[in-house]
Amino acid sequence: LQTILPGPWKQDALLLLGSKPNCGKTSLLSKLAWSVCQQPDNNCISVYWTIDDTKELLLPKFVCVAEGSKQLEINGVINPNYYSRTNPDLLQRRTAGYNKVIQAMRDQQLMLKDMNSGSDLAYMESLISGLRDRYPEKRIFFVLDNFHKLQDFKSLEERIRFKQLSQMVKGIATNYHITIFASVEY
Repeated sequence: LQTILPGPWKQDALLLLGSKPNCGKTSLLSKLAWSVCQQPDNNCISVYWTIDDTKELLLPKFVCVAEGSKQLEINGVINPNYYSRTNPDLLQRRTAGYNKVIQAMRDQQLMLKDMNSGSDLAYMESLISGLRDRYPEKRIFFVLDNFHKLQDFKSLEERIRFKQLSQMVKGIATNYHITIFASVEY
């Protein structure tokens, strides 16, 4: 983790990235999660848990990032037959991106989860606890997209709800000695 973002934030940390909807938070966090898990010195598994989208919508973003050329676009990954007519390298780039993502998953460097897996703190803690038990020597870089869509404490007034969620998520980060990076919409 130090190679990507230097400093003492590598564990016991909750970091929040806030902005308006559709500003690129998911793109930034997916690039960060990929970069962190690809640094061999990090000995890290990046877990990207989206409760904002499905894995089917998230995976093409990771394929584009993993391919690395910045010439592969999400629409080309999703609908290659249409876009390959104007981009002859598309299928080769798309395959290379998928192969890198699949290999990262096989090597326990990357894990993608979505709202179909769960959307509350109990699921989050269960997932992290299981990973900590399974990989005690690995660092865990956990991305939560989107913090405000957690299903806990829905009956509370919004300010109190977010304060409670923040305390609980920070507790999970501290308990398991991990970094949690979450997006938040204004």
